Amino acid sequence: MMIANGWFSFFMAIGNILGYAAGSFSNIHKLVPFTLTTVCDVYCTNLKTCFLIDIVFLMSVTIIAITTVKETPLVSKEAPDRDEGGSSCAFIRELASAFKTLKKPMWILLLITCLNWIA
Repeated sequence: MMIANGWFSFFMAIGNILGYAAGSFSNIHKLVPFTLTTVCDVYCTNLKTCFLIDIVFLMSVTIIAITTVKETPLVSKEAPDRDEGGSSCAFIRELASAFKTLKKPMWILLLITCLNWIA
């Protein structure tokens, strides 16, 4: 789990750096010239260009990942029969117990993050 968090943080930092770099470059719309219109100024055009580049990048990464990564089937012993919704109840109980142990600074952090997502 710690390695996954490390990789997530690394790529979030790289994404933020590249995002700020793309935002500071005022001539990025020249890469895709059809985005410049009379209605949309240079800043709007740069935003549209970054969005299109992002879509192309995500599509290419997805296609490469789907074509190159081969899934290995999970081999497991027969699990005992479970009632419908048993795993969801266990998940909710684990989530509730995790929230009960949080201290006040973490609750404030969760509230601020929630408000940022809503905004």
